[in-house]
Amino acid sequence: MERLTRNKALTMLMITLFSITLFALLYNMTPDQSRSVQLGNEDRTDETFTHMLEDASDEEDPAPVTTTTTTTTTAAAAAALSTNAKVWKPKKDWGRLSMEIEEAIGHNVRVAKGRGGQERILLTAVANEGMVEYTLNWIASLERTKQADKFLVFAIDEELVTSLTAHGYGRHVVRIPQDWFHRPLSGKFEAWLSTGYTPITHAKSLVVERLLYTDVTVWFSDVDIVFTSASIYDYLVMKLNARKETETVFSQETEQKMINSGFYLMRPTNTNKRILDESIRIQDAEQDKTPPVTQQRAMNRVLDTLNLNYQTSSIVLLDLMLFPHGQFYFNRGLPTKFNLTPMMVHANYRKGDNKKKDLQKYGLCFKGICQTVSLSLCPLIGQNNGIEPVCYSRNIDLAGNLIFQPATLVIDIVAIIMTAIMIYHIRSKYTAVGRKEIVMFFYLYMITTFLEMLLVTGIIPTSSPVYSWFTAVHIGLISATFWCLLLNGFVGFQFAEDGTPLSLWSIRISSFIIFLLVGFIAIATFKQIGPFNYTSPGALWAFYFIINGVAFIIYVISQIILVVNTLDDRWPLGDILFGTAFFVIGQVILYIFSIVICDQVKHYVDGLFFGSICTLLAVMMVYKYWDSITKEDLEFSVGAKQNVWEVKELMADDELSQSNGGNYQQQQQPQMAPGQYGQQYNQQQPQYPY
Repeated sequence: MERLTRNKALTMLMITLFSITLFALLYNMTPDQSRSVQLGNEDRTDETFTHMLEDASDEEDPAPVTTTTTTTTTAAAAAALSTNAKVWKPKKDWGRLSMEIEEAIGHNVRVAKGRGGQERILLTAVANEGMVEYTLNWIASLERTKQADKFLVFAIDEELVTSLTAHGYGRHVVRIPQDWFHRPLSGKFEAWLSTGYTPITHAKSLVVERLLYTDVTVWFSDVDIVFTSASIYDYLVMKLNARKETETVFSQETEQKMINSGFYLMRPTNTNKRILDESIRIQDAEQDKTPPVTQQRAMNRVLDTLNLNYQTSSIVLLDLMLFPHGQFYFNRGLPTKFNLTPMMVHANYRKGDNKKKDLQKYGLCFKGICQTVSLSLCPLIGQNNGIEPVCYSRNIDLAGNLIFQPATLVIDIVAIIMTAIMIYHIRSKYTAVGRKEIVMFFYLYMITTFLEMLLVTGIIPTSSPVYSWFTAVHIGLISATFWCLLLNGFVGFQFAEDGTPLSLWSIRISSFIIFLLVGFIAIATFKQIGPFNYTSPGALWAFYFIINGVAFIIYVISQIILVVNTLDDRWPLGDILFGTAFFVIGQVILYIFSIVICDQVKHYVDGLFFGSICTLLAVMMVYKYWDSITKEDLEFSVGAKQNVWEVKELMADDELSQSNGGNYQQQQQPQMAPGQYGQQYNQQQPQYPY
């Protein structure tokens, strides 16, 4: 008895130490943003922002900031302007747009109290299909800040219109008429200063200029901006109306020196129409120069010729602390360093995937399940070519074949071996309650793990025509596994006697139905069959997270009730709680800390590796729990009482015992009343293991 007690204590101690170690590892891997910012910048507090820009190597739209360069730029700007303010005239034949665009504007325009009466304000952006991820993230930030009821995206190509419509934003997107463009535009995501980049920035000015002639105050935003405050609209309207001279509110690029053309409010005045007209002329005249002139450079050159006196100017600049760009927010962390919360964050000064990576890292990416972890279904949803995670485990070359997630591959192999061992022990306990029912759960888990190993490691490549079918089978098996676990939670309540055809086939048939249902939804989503579409896989996510999560929660609750109400031994509660903890920790690591782990360990592993480990430990605790509440513990001798949950086969008569010479007297077990199943038998009765 003392040995069994010591084994119990040792088992619990080892599991507790493992959990504490795991939490400590995660804590140390998680960067402390405020601490890193402070350590990285405490020696640079007196450094000017201009010097910071000169040191930046990845800025999105760098521009000259020194006095000499500014003077030269101003002179060049004056020379480039076609007319001065006195002789410039607005375009007389502009004002009316197509009916489709007019209806879209009317649906999305906001009405605010402005100078001299009501003012129509339109939140708008310009993007192409290559920017669809950022556009959806921009819209998600609008939804989080309660700004999503009124906005309008001007699409450069029809593909973006199709994508946004598929996501349910059909009333918030309109195609830009082709005759608005001055040159052909790309539909891809263009790198900064590439041949396709400056024409896209040029298109932004073309759209805003047209809108100003419809007497709309344009609230323009780049799609790589994330809104973070629900008060941003009210604040901007207040800034717009604070001075009677104010016509434009700009975000800043450098403190009181340059504006950022990615975020501004512009009233439909002649001054603003001239600013846009002249900046468009500059870009048209210098489109063949190297480096090409971007919209922001052209606009700053025009502004250098205007009255910028802070008392009388029509232009107001927004505080960089509340409206920071990428260098200010990501590199220096200045708003958070001073305990300030910005109203928006502009993810510029980032090249390529670094833009997505930093948005995800700082919690500013709101459509990021697949951008966080490489699930088997991610290459098949979101876009035509799927969604790639921001950071994932590096691959290895094995006999000329690329193997992805090699560390996870090892864990999956270990999981299959451990599951086979558990199945062997379960099958060897011939008299245990629910033996045939619980073994189905472990078979399903083994098959699911095997398929996951084939899919996430690239053994079945994503380019293969069978990948989508294997993925649909994998997702169906995941849901069937959770369903089987749920039904096993009710075996102990004896709604149907365990081991009978009713008990077994009810689990088998219902699990098979769940498998078929979820598998069909998955393949229909991947192949866009009927109402299902890979750009909005809501039904698939519902089963993947909500239905499976509910099944898991019900199982845990039912087992706690079963142990508390029917067993004298409380040790099985520890198995349930540790299994739940392992599963929850695994999910948190998988979906929250995956990118952090991947960055910290230099891409050797990611959250999928630790998630697989925790899932295996949770499954092992399911086995440990079942083993601890059944008789004849073959692996873990944790039960202090030997007679918990017995299955006694009724003998047809007593003749067999009498023929053995009366060595013992067969005890007739009385029929148990409902609710007493699983309670210990009378301790005075002798126990005879079968």
